[in-house]
This record gives sequence, C-alpha cells and structure tokens, in this order.
Amino acid sequence: MDLQRKIGGGITKIQQSIEQGKQKLQIAQEINKCKNVIEETVEKRADVLIKLGEAIYKKIRLGEIEDPDLLSLSEVLIQLDKTLYQTKNKLEKLMEHGAEGKVCVHCRQPLSLEDRFCGACGQPVKQKEEEREQYVVCPRCEQPILQPAEFCICCGIKLA
Repeated sequence: MDLQRKIGGGITKIQQSIEQGKQKLQIAQEINKCKNVIEETVEKRADVLIKLGEAIYKKIRLGEIEDPDLLSLSEVLIQLDKTLYQTKNKLEKLMEHGAEGKVCVHCRQPLSLEDRFCGACGQPVKQKEEEREQYVVCPRCEQPILQPAEFCICCGIKLA
C-alpha cells in the first residue's frame, strides 16, 4: 500500500508539472500573439500616418491648408523635396552626359552640360533648344520652372 501511495503521489506530481508546463506554454503562445498583434498594428498605424501626412502635405502645397504650425513643419519637407529634386536632376544629367559624351565640335575636348563656352578653345557651345525657353522661379523652393507651368515641378505648389 505504501508503494502504491508513493507511486500515486509521484504520478500526481508529474501530472501537476505537465499541467503547469501546458499553462506556461499557453501563456507564452498568448504573449507571442499579443506581440504579433502589436507589431502588425504599429506597422499599419505607421502606414496610415504616412498616408495622412502625405495628404496633408499635398493640401499645404496646393494652398488648401494655411495652419502656421503645419506650414512651419512643411518647410522641412520642402527643403528635402528641393534636395531630392536637385539631386535627381543632377543624376539624370550626369547619366545623360555619360551616355552622350558631350564634346566640343571644334576641338573635341570634353564638356560639361552647363558649359556655355569650351574651356580648351573658347568657342561657344551650342545649347539644347529647351534651354532657351522661358523660365520662372518658384516662390517657395526657388527652382526654375519652364513656362507655362501651373505647378512647381519641385515642391508642387500651385503657381500664381
């Protein structure tokens, strides 16, 4: 009898340990589920905030919102847009220059896209037709914009 009682007690302890292990596993699984829900929700929230910010920024650029606090915050974005625009244009010109290999027609020396005169022979450099067209300067980001544009190609504001 004593042996049966000891075995029964041992089995009971094992069953209790298994039950505690199951509970800990369930708790760990619930914790993981909660963490996953939090992570997914934070990502979705960030996406919505980005979309909201972009929508508000668009309305600011179009002059539909004139809140001073939002306007001051948008100035940082305008400067970033300006940097992005200028850098993209520079990259585009560099790639175009690399593909064309612009050289002086008189002495065959390499030229940059901005050169108006050849640095080697002093001859005038023929400019592309669109460079002679009329430009206006954006009042917000100060980028030259080919006329007749209604919106700035850099910051997107509506031009007067």
